[in-house]
Order: sequence, then C-alpha cells, then structure tokens
Amino acid sequence: MPQYTKQGIPFLSSRYLNDINDPSPGLGGVLTAVPSGISAFQGAGLQLGDEIKIIDTEASNFSDTTVGTLYDGTYKYVQMDSSAATFVLGQVLFWKVGATQTNENIVTNVESGSIPDFAGVLINPSVTAGNGMFIQTSGKATVKLRATLTNTVSAGSSLYMTAAGAGADNATVDCLASGTTVTTSIQGKYVGIALSTNTLGTTTGGTTILARLRDLALEF
Repeated sequence: MPQYTKQGIPFLSSRYLNDINDPSPGLGGVLTAVPSGISAFQGAGLQLGDEIKIIDTEASNFSDTTVGTLYDGTYKYVQMDSSAATFVLGQVLFWKVGATQTNENIVTNVESGSIPDFAGVLINPSVTAGNGMFIQTSGKATVKLRATLTNTVSAGSSLYMTAAGAGADNATVDCLASGTTVTTSIQGKYVGIALSTNTLGTTTGGTTILARLRDLALEF
C-alpha cells in the first residue's frame, strides 16, 4: 500500500493527486462542521512537507488521466508560490528563495534566482498560485522539454534544467551537446535520465517526455 510520512493515509481533497488544488494547505483534513472546543484539522490532515510513496499499480489509481498519468515515485505536498504563473504539465519546479522566505515548502516555476534548487516537477497544470498541491520529487515522471533541444534525446540521455530564465523555455529541461564538460554548475542542474516516449531520437522539443528523476532523498 502507499507509504505515507505519517501513521495513517491522509484525507485528500480529491481522489487524484494531480487534481489537488487546496485554497488552504491541508484542506483535505478540514472538518466541514467543527464541534466546539476542538481543532479544525483532523489528525490525518495534510501538512506542508508530507510525502506519499507509491508504486505503478497504485499510481494509476491516483491519476486523473485527463490531466496526465502518474507513475511510481515520491510525491510531496507543497504550496505554489503566490507570484507564480503560466503552469504547464511536467514543468521543473524550484524551492522559493529570497530574504523574506520563511516556509521551506513553497515552490515556484520562476527560474530567476531559483536555479539550481530543484524541488520536483509539476503534476497539476491547473493549480492556482498560492494553493496547496502535490509535486513529484522522485521516480518515473513526465517532464517538459524546451522548444529546441541542444542535443538529440535518446533513452538514457541525461536531462538538465534549461536555465533559460523567463520566456518560452522557462522551467523546462534540455539535453546537452555530446562531449559537454560537466562542471559543478551544470551538475547542480541535473534532473534525471530520459526514458522511452515522445521525441526520442530528435532535437525537436516543446512536448513532454518520461524521465527517471534524480532522487533528492539520497542527496542528503
């Protein structure tokens, strides 16, 4: 069964992980009528930073296939930054940074000032800025390719954050030219390896591809 970072499976505001769009983080655990003298949150309610680990057969049950298909991996409950906009399935997300940032579980799709602090990829392109949602942080995932790839993508190709800043290639991934020297700066932008799906064997991008994400949990 799904592994959850708390003792029990949480209350979710939607059956599907890629539909969750909570106006207040933890909405899945809010009581519709609060008895006098008790907290408004049930014990199994979601809190920012909670994670769910699922395998392929479970992931299909958590997928709204009209949005996209989920696969085995780790999914983290976070908040989308209120200033983020223009969401696309498979976008690379970054931990929000800045002198006034106090919540470590807020993410953004805005590259400027955020690279290379990789948080995961977006699974719900209909999320509202400021709301709670799940992102995928490890495992087999859908990622967004930049419009024109630097190098041909093959199964097993390493994928990196495009680091193009604002514009059409914001929060996308790229395949570097063969023979590129991997510096520490480039290494920090590593996202994962390409698997088998769209655009393999071509430099034409702009679509999505399946990738095996780097496992952030193994890096600390």
